[in-house]
Amino acid sequence: MVPTKNILIVEDDASARLALSKALSKPGYTVFQAPTGEKGVEIVEKEPIHLTFCDIKLPGIDGLEVLSRIKKIQPETVVVMMTAFGSIEKAVKAIRTGAMDFIEKPLDLDTIRQTVESALRLPDHLKNREALINEIGEKKGFAGMIGVSRTMQEIFATIIKVAPARTTVLITGETGTGKELAARALHQYSNREGPFIPVNFSAMTDTLFESELFGYVKGAHSTAFQSRKGRLEEADKGTLFIDEVGDIPENIQVKLLRCIETRTFERLGENTPQRVDVRFIAATNVNLEEAVAQGKFREDLYYRLKVFQIHLPSLREHADDIPLLAQHYVQVFSKANQRPVCRISKEAMDILLSYHWPGNIRELENKIEQAIIMAEGDTLLPSHFASEVQNAQLADSKEVIELKVGSSLRDAEKELIQRTLAKVAGNKTKAAEILGIGTRTLYRKIEEYGF
Repeated sequence: MVPTKNILIVEDDASARLALSKALSKPGYTVFQAPTGEKGVEIVEKEPIHLTFCDIKLPGIDGLEVLSRIKKIQPETVVVMMTAFGSIEKAVKAIRTGAMDFIEKPLDLDTIRQTVESALRLPDHLKNREALINEIGEKKGFAGMIGVSRTMQEIFATIIKVAPARTTVLITGETGTGKELAARALHQYSNREGPFIPVNFSAMTDTLFESELFGYVKGAHSTAFQSRKGRLEEADKGTLFIDEVGDIPENIQVKLLRCIETRTFERLGENTPQRVDVRFIAATNVNLEEAVAQGKFREDLYYRLKVFQIHLPSLREHADDIPLLAQHYVQVFSKANQRPVCRISKEAMDILLSYHWPGNIRELENKIEQAIIMAEGDTLLPSHFASEVQNAQLADSKEVIELKVGSSLRDAEKELIQRTLAKVAGNKTKAAEILGIGTRTLYRKIEEYGF
């Protein structure tokens, strides 16, 4: 016999409570009802509850307080918040506190049923989120993302908390910060049965964009020799990741907005609406608020996409992760290129920490691979890296050469050459380039000053 699942509905509106109860009343489910938060907490104190639907706004204690108390009494109870669009900020706060998801009013029964199915099959390891977060800290990474800095650990914890939700997520950050990795992590820990479908339409025409996203039926256009599913339909019961969402054509934005709101769409050449169960994740490296102000991006679509926002910092903002990332890529690319390199010298690490990394983690990955190809032994040295990386330490250095009044130009030149050679670990070609003199001139000066 299949064990009964106990579902609690905490809702002060009697008609909404009754309708939801009827929708959930089926074999295998026992439904409890509570008109107030206090009554809901009383039920949780007496009965084992597997899933709770809780309104955000309640007489007496509000939904956030109910969530907090339920989690203290029965930590593994899955909680879904119900909210009007105007109180979505509180619903997002609820997810950060421990709710699995939130659904908007007026309630859609198909969405309710899908939410119940997803909630009741939530993996056990996700029910204890704190344990998973601690495990991530010990492993120094998460779902292909690497980092032990507080900044990255907080992002990993946020992903774990929001992953099971059906909520639309907007991932922002500079190019190369790992936005697709974050999107894949959200899907991996979401418990969604369908696939992760990534799409990037930045280089597509309006017509091709619509065809790729929504699909088409045979005869819809001159090259439609047979019907074809769109990416949206392929992502059914899974996740659709729209990269560079700011590049979506303006005339298509309204169709995407409607799809996010209703989870329905129409293929090109067809008037029959199709329904999909898709979780939308979007990413952008541009400022969408500015795009909205300039009239290039719909304001209503922007707010629908950023219901929950995750910002990935530039590598400059979590530079303490550079040594861990660099060593990881040394292992990866040494193996891939069959090279003996296994470590990075202190001098080389110093220049990696000094460089400003405009291309972020992706650029670090590329620079490490290039250096490994250039290396001859088992250690990466400063000379194995591209010139812009080698020069970084000097460019970022705040060192000041102090000379006493009365010092000669010869003394000043001698001090400058000596300090520069020290900075580049004796690399004369590099020192000459920085000093703006020829290599032969530098050799003559070295001999002249007796270095």
